[in-house]
Amino acid sequence: MQKIFACCLAAAGVMNAGCAGAQPPAGTGEDRAVPEERNGRQAVTDTQAGPELETLALRIASEHLSVPMNDLEVMQVEPVDWRDSSLGCPQPGMNYMQVITPGHSALVRHAGKIYRVHMANGRGFICERRLEKDVAPKLPLRELTLSQAQLEALARADLARRLGVRNEAISIRQTQPVVWQDAGLGCSVPDAPAAGAASKGYVITLAHKGRAYEYRADLRRVIPCPPIESR
Repeated sequence: MQKIFACCLAAAGVMNAGCAGAQPPAGTGEDRAVPEERNGRQAVTDTQAGPELETLALRIASEHLSVPMNDLEVMQVEPVDWRDSSLGCPQPGMNYMQVITPGHSALVRHAGKIYRVHMANGRGFICERRLEKDVAPKLPLRELTLSQAQLEALARADLARRLGVRNEAISIRQTQPVVWQDAGLGCSVPDAPAAGAASKGYVITLAHKGRAYEYRADLRRVIPCPPIESR
């Protein structure tokens, strides 16, 4: 009986010694190394996802278009994993590193036109793809087209800015699909060509305080028709 008791005590001592040895020594920092590294990477992502990212998109578009940042408006910012170092905008004759690059894509509006800003690692540019001769010219048009919901959002934001109210104060009465026969979308627009290929689009009717406002859109832009200033 005494031998059995002694064996139990010895086994318990070995287990306690093993558990004590598994704990890192105090002050080594081993238990904090992994969380600090993870938190550091998360902090970088968080700072890029806020207003600083919109400011970067505005600055890039401002430099590209040579216009003040106050004349631009960020309509949308989305996270994107770019497939290579071209950030989704490869140019003919150029070679790029085939590495996944986390970044963002932003839509910036200026004078009724939408520009795509591709960004990653604190840098970016407006993507204006140049096509190879053997690439169908319709491909970039499909990439630049906007959905009905995005066009309605652009129209609401434009009217809210002109009236000096919040977007939520603007309601959508109806949206009707149409096929425009001219580049002016059936509306007299300065410097717009009178003729052009037929294009799909919408007539978007908005309302504010009982007053109706009509916007016309193709798949890339929206314009008030007639102009708001003339009402």
